[in-house]
Amino acid sequence: MLNQLMSGGSKKNDLIICVAGGSSINDKNNVFEIGKRNYTVLKKLLWKNNLLLKSEHVDDNLSRFISLKIATGELIVTVKGGNIQLF
Repeated sequence: MLNQLMSGGSKKNDLIICVAGGSSINDKNNVFEIGKRNYTVLKKLLWKNNLLLKSEHVDDNLSRFISLKIATGELIVTVKGGNIQLF
């Protein structure tokens, strides 16, 4: 995806990177920790490409619904109990 963005004319300095997720809802005993492992790989990938996260809502055993308003760039994460604006 990063390669496609860059080949399409995006510049690293213009990217606003937000992430949500990383939970282990179906792994209550933390045997596999897939959410944490995915998040670790993401951070390493961003670091290797000299990119930083603008905001995040990760971990916890929460399911999330993410909505992005293209016109405004507003990113909302809905979790049990309310909405969280990431950007």
